[in-house]
Amino acid sequence: METKIRLEVWAGALGVPVLRKALDAATLNANKQAELQELISDSGVLDLPDHSAPPPNLRDANQTKMIFDIAGKTQTVRITEANVSPRLKQLIEFVKMNSS
Repeated sequence: METKIRLEVWAGALGVPVLRKALDAATLNANKQAELQELISDSGVLDLPDHSAPPPNLRDANQTKMIFDIAGKTQTVRITEANVSPRLKQLIEFVKMNSS
């Protein structure tokens, strides 16, 4: 599996990254690789637009930026806290827990 994910959590009010993580799926065991692929697929993260605008009442909310490099193709997705589905939240937590 040629999947690499960079994750950054940006503080809304500060406008700076407060957390940076990087995950190379090649470093995961086969079960974790399968779980990652399932989370990516089930969350629909790769179908999201590059940038989702926060609702006006959450202008200063944190934002998560995910940069996927899958088989040489790069895609960036920015997600506000208000737009995080339960499955997408699981993907974000998986990346945080299994990355460096």
